[in-house]
Amino acid sequence: PDGWGIQYAREFDMTNDSKLFPPRTKWEEWGYRPDEYSRWLKGDWRPIAELWASQFDWRVRYPGDDGVIGTVDDLERSYEFVVPVDTDVVFHLRSRDVIHSFFVPEFRLKQDALPGHTIPVWFRAEKEGIYDLVCAELCGWGHYKMSGRMTVVSKEEFAKRMAEIKAEWYSNGKEQG
Repeated sequence: PDGWGIQYAREFDMTNDSKLFPPRTKWEEWGYRPDEYSRWLKGDWRPIAELWASQFDWRVRYPGDDGVIGTVDDLERSYEFVVPVDTDVVFHLRSRDVIHSFFVPEFRLKQDALPGHTIPVWFRAEKEGIYDLVCAELCGWGHYKMSGRMTVVSKEEFAKRMAEIKAEWYSNGKEQG
């Protein structure tokens, strides 16, 4: 019909307060916080870890004593991503080989990992526990076994776990416990 595109565009115009695109005050009421997002964009939040996806595992790299990821003192762990509860967490998601998709169903947290890209991911875990971490992208013959876990712990327990990971990382495997 004549003028259908113009009428459709007017009906769903983002500049008015249509039902399809609610005003900013509604978004804020629903939990969107533009100030938090802009703070993150400015680089005020340092990543807690770098998570690498590869066929067919997850590897987490935590910063070492210098607090910077990508230096010689980094700590690495397979399959388990440990994060503190009630803390804004930012991590960098990367892929070594093909497209993967980081997915924690309980958090409704899903982000594709693309080879050659570093993708910042932000979330806040509000309840301690152990949650499934899976790949939601068909990434090859071993996709079915590409799983891990996200462990959410208290801030004190997080510090303790980082110390344990550091001791394990620097261990020669012969220490008595």
